[in-house]
Amino acid sequence: MLSERLIKEALEAKMIAPADEHAAKKLMKYVPFWAVVAS
Repeated sequence: MLSERLIKEALEAKMIAPADEHAAKKLMKYVPFWAVVAS
């Protein structure tokens, strides 16, 4: 699917990040790169 490919490309480019890394793939939500808290 196109949406899966776009999400994969955005993740690889670090433009988005998972909101909860432990969530199931089907329930995954994403946040933009600027909303990620640096640790």
